[in-house]
Amino acid sequence: MKRMRNKILAMLMTSVTVVSVLGGCGRNESKQTTFKQYGINALENGQYKEAIKSLNSALNQANGKVGKNEVEICYYKAEAQYLSGDIKGALKTYTALIDYDNNEKAYYLRGNVYLSQSKTKKAFSDYKKALEENENDYELYIGIYNSLADDGEEKEAKEYLKKALKIDKDKAYDKMQKGRIYYLLEKKDKAISLLNEAIDDGQKDAYFYLGDIYAESDKKSNKEKANNYFKKHMEESDLTSEEYYRFGKSLMKEDKYCYSLSYFLNGLKLEEVPNKQALMKKAISAYEHTSDFKAAKELMKKYVESYPSDEAAKSEYVFLKTR
Repeated sequence: MKRMRNKILAMLMTSVTVVSVLGGCGRNESKQTTFKQYGINALENGQYKEAIKSLNSALNQANGKVGKNEVEICYYKAEAQYLSGDIKGALKTYTALIDYDNNEKAYYLRGNVYLSQSKTKKAFSDYKKALEENENDYELYIGIYNSLADDGEEKEAKEYLKKALKIDKDKAYDKMQKGRIYYLLEKKDKAISLLNEAIDDGQKDAYFYLGDIYAESDKKSNKEKANNYFKKHMEESDLTSEEYYRFGKSLMKEDKYCYSLSYFLNGLKLEEVPNKQALMKKAISAYEHTSDFKAAKELMKKYVESYPSDEAAKSEYVFLKTR
């Protein structure tokens, strides 16, 4: 069975990503890491075709070997395909990943692509299959909710949240996730209560979601609470630069730029920052949204010196100099 799964993904790497399989050689991990990170950075910067090219090169370094890293690269490739407008290519990549191991993530993401094309029946079918693979995945339920809500399917979206609340678990992590869900269902008091219980039980990420709730309010006292919760989250959690980016990006999507900026800047302070380019780019954007153009210009100067191939950034730097 394992050999068959490897053969399926090897075919994916050949037919979908146009990778030449070189027999008898091992993967070049150093080059693969370089191409992969460059591809991720290009993806985050909106350079989708460049991302696809680099991720193809990363897969090419595998030389026919299939592992966790190759699968992860294929997910980035599919995302870049979708965002570049290559819907057919994205669907093909996700389908190949599903054929490889029936992963719920691939079903969910393919469902999102179908939903974006108004193929609702296929989308719901994929969401169902995703949950059949992992019926206790809170992030999956919340992801489906967000996808459907964004598509105007609010009633159907909330049904998935209600299903998630039926997961029969009561550990700190479960309390945190159910707290998030109650907030999405507009039951704020219940949400705050569960998030506080999760913190008491040692779940540090619950600080972030409490901060997110209070950040919705314009009241000064609530903004202070939000700041305190975000601060505790960053101080008490051992976050990686990727996690700082993920949490900051989540806040930025909600137009909470001041809060997101703190996450991006703290991520940049770490000793190991493999996603430095993406963090810098987001921090610059956050500065601009908060009208701190001086800070944006200073960081952009460092950015263009570090990443001179980003032509769009050079143009933006010229603009910032006039502010």
